[in-house]
Amino acid sequence: MKKLIHLFVTILISISYSCDNEPLDVSSITADDAFGVNSELYNGIDRIADDDPENNLVCLDFIYAFTVNIFDENLDYVGLHIINNDLEFSTLLGSLQENYSISVSYPITSVTDEGETVEITSNEELKEIIDLCLEDEVLNTCNGMLTDESCVWNVIYYENGNNDFENAYFDVSDIGTVMFNHEGSAYDGTWITFFIENELHLNISLQDNDDVDGTNVTDNWNFDWKVTILDFENMKLESEDNIFFIQKECETDDEDCNAFEFEACELNEGEGIAEFLLEDYIECFTNYIEYETSENTIITFYEDQSGDIPLETTPYLNITNPQTIYVEIEDSETAEIVSTTIKLTAIECE
Repeated sequence: MKKLIHLFVTILISISYSCDNEPLDVSSITADDAFGVNSELYNGIDRIADDDPENNLVCLDFIYAFTVNIFDENLDYVGLHIINNDLEFSTLLGSLQENYSISVSYPITSVTDEGETVEITSNEELKEIIDLCLEDEVLNTCNGMLTDESCVWNVIYYENGNNDFENAYFDVSDIGTVMFNHEGSAYDGTWITFFIENELHLNISLQDNDDVDGTNVTDNWNFDWKVTILDFENMKLESEDNIFFIQKECETDDEDCNAFEFEACELNEGEGIAEFLLEDYIECFTNYIEYETSENTIITFYEDQSGDIPLETTPYLNITNPQTIYVEIEDSETAEIVSTTIKLTAIECE
């Protein structure tokens, strides 16, 4: 009876490794067919199958089922697994020894976050689509960090000793525009992130201020910068011999004060126009830039950088949405002037 059971099990195993589930011809396996547990491709696949939201690559998903072949450190065939879902794939990938390798039986099918179905026929194609997914993930992370409406990015350090831009800051929008504030002057520009050969880059292009000599600003910042994300509050920017460190700053003295960005309810739904009480924001942005006001302080608001026509401050109706307002802070006793900008946004309210 035991012999009969053993024979039955042997036949069952033989059947399960035959027909559609027949393993790869192990005599033809090379390093090009299999990829190691510690390889970039393996780690990329592991992130797609991982259900952990902090690690998972949501821009790509596999369509199951497909077969994964397992090889030991000598590329000797160990066995196969038929993968039916992310959990099975993640469990398998997490259980293999570090010196093991796997290969995938192509073709396999994946779906991008845009709903596009892609057929993958080789390791090279699989790595290429995972690399693109990783780039999208990094760009989304980077842009999300940069465009937080309640935060700005302060220039905190220049590695080669030039501290001319200490206390300058970037205010970045979610549409790729930026306002660079330096020594009381504001410079409009663009701020675009992209990848070049697997490296995250940032192209900064600031315009010369018509009223202020912006040569020093544009000469020092208008470059294609290589970006290193140190953590969610710090980045390193490198271009030629220049290395700057910038830091995210979101804290204010008042929890209800949003530093440089202020919102008000639309007067009529969908029109994007609201009433803004500009005087109410003075304490917010002066505290943020650590400007100590006094009885000699004169604060004036303008719609453009020319500073020709002061705004009536109570109330002010925005003309674009969102809108940048230019602020001039003057000490009437010393005639010293500090300039900054604020952003007004009309929002839909219930």
